[in-house]
Amino acid sequence: MYRIPFAKTALATKVSAVTLTALLLAACGGDSDSNDPVAPGDPAGKTLSFTAVKAPETDLEKRQILASPSVEVDGETYEIGFHTLLRSGDAVNGDVVFGQLVDKMGQPLYGNDGKLSVTDSNEHTSLLPIGDRLFSVSQMETRPGAMFLMELDQNKQTGHLSVKDLWQIDQSGVDGGWVHCAASVTPWNTHLASEEYEPDASERDPVTGEIDGYYEPMADYFGGDLTAMNPYWWGWNIEITVAAEGDSAPTSDLVKHYAMGRLAFELSYVMPDEKTVYMTDDGTNVGFYMFVADTAGDLSAGNLY
Repeated sequence: MYRIPFAKTALATKVSAVTLTALLLAACGGDSDSNDPVAPGDPAGKTLSFTAVKAPETDLEKRQILASPSVEVDGETYEIGFHTLLRSGDAVNGDVVFGQLVDKMGQPLYGNDGKLSVTDSNEHTSLLPIGDRLFSVSQMETRPGAMFLMELDQNKQTGHLSVKDLWQIDQSGVDGGWVHCAASVTPWNTHLASEEYEPDASERDPVTGEIDGYYEPMADYFGGDLTAMNPYWWGWNIEITVAAEGDSAPTSDLVKHYAMGRLAFELSYVMPDEKTVYMTDDGTNVGFYMFVADTAGDLSAGNLY
């Protein structure tokens, strides 16, 4: 079994696999007054351990979703498993389709067959507790990029999560977004997204705006005009802050952090000091980077290593 110590925090009576993820995320900035790690067996903390899952061996097993069947929380065992929130093409409340791609004006994009462009390249989904409500940002590894904001409901008896509402996040303020790979949740409860495989501006045709086939689908976001695009718009970290007042619809604010550098971001992860960020670069013979912010909780300025 894999055992994880975590800071003392509120626990649901019963938990699901997704609920446990939420608890772990909450533990990064939990209600403990101490920033010191909780040692295994420390009475000030609780322990969490998942039943081991056999590594896949056959080709079929490698294409299946394998999830731990049970978990032990502070000595008590609960049955869990894999629980689907949404699949690409699902609609919530009849408006937004999960996975749909849109242009700069927020209008849905369609393929050559006339069908709605819906991606199945869901890459990362975060959990963001805000007040007494629970939200989730889910991002797509596509060109143009796509992000969705979900409000979740949790069954108080089983711990299972379900989607109450769904919104398409407007990315026009960050030029549409680009190939959102992995993400993380910051200690101050924001979604930190990536933009992977930044386009090579040195290969761009100065007349047509073309670079390569990987770059061209992004033109759909701008009405097909490659010359209207700047390759340097993409390849950055994007921080998404979700806010919700009372029962009103939530808002999402997107900011690109240029001080953190431009590369093929796989994942950036903020340390508990709220200043140090480790950043991974996806590819062959690439690098591992560190960013240290000038001010804790603010990634807009700092030193890049």
